[in-house]
Amino acid sequence: MRRLILIVCLISSGLLLLSACGFFSPGPGQTVKNFFYAVEGGKIEEAKGMLSAQITATYGAKLPQALAAQSEEIRRKGGIKDIKVNSEDVNGDIANVITTVTFNSENPQTDTTKLIKEDGIWKIAVTK
Repeated sequence: MRRLILIVCLISSGLLLLSACGFFSPGPGQTVKNFFYAVEGGKIEEAKGMLSAQITATYGAKLPQALAAQSEEIRRKGGIKDIKVNSEDVNGDIANVITTVTFNSENPQTDTTKLIKEDGIWKIAVTK
């Protein structure tokens, strides 16, 4: 019984360590999808957490308003029907993700999103 408890504790500790290191954090493509779905759902703080420090510093107090406007735009298009990740180009701590977002009442929209890894987590960055 002690051995079983020890094994469970070791496994739990290992999973906690991997989680803390960002091992289970989403990749760039999934981050973009999560961002779109958070904005669609009006989860402004959650969406804000997926943006790079540069974006949050640049837009500051205007950021929640901009995300709310984007949320309203998605609702105007009937919501998101599907998000397809067409490609992920990862080069170290920088990634470019091409996605096609299909809305319920409008034509699909294909965009490229730049991401940067901050503290082991993919964040949406400024596209230049």
